[in-house]
Amino acid sequence: MIGGQIQPPFWVVWRRGGRAPCYEHESYIGARTEAERLAKANPGQRFYVLSPVARGIQDGDAVWSHYAPVGIDWIDEDAEDAPRELA
Repeated sequence: MIGGQIQPPFWVVWRRGGRAPCYEHESYIGARTEAERLAKANPGQRFYVLSPVARGIQDGDAVWSHYAPVGIDWIDEDAEDAPRELA
């Protein structure tokens, strides 16, 4: 949890004009690592790491749950497993 809110349950890697994402990464680090791998394999293409901000359920009335805002500010860039800049 971040500040009492639930963290997003998954992250996906997306490329504009590409196929819809189908793999749900369990962590930001995992998704960013995959985005880096794809970027290296596809020079000039941009890959984005996305997470949901809310979910909606229709059961009579629409019910929305919102996830904690996620930014990279909570990621320890100095950690051993932190993603590195592309060369």
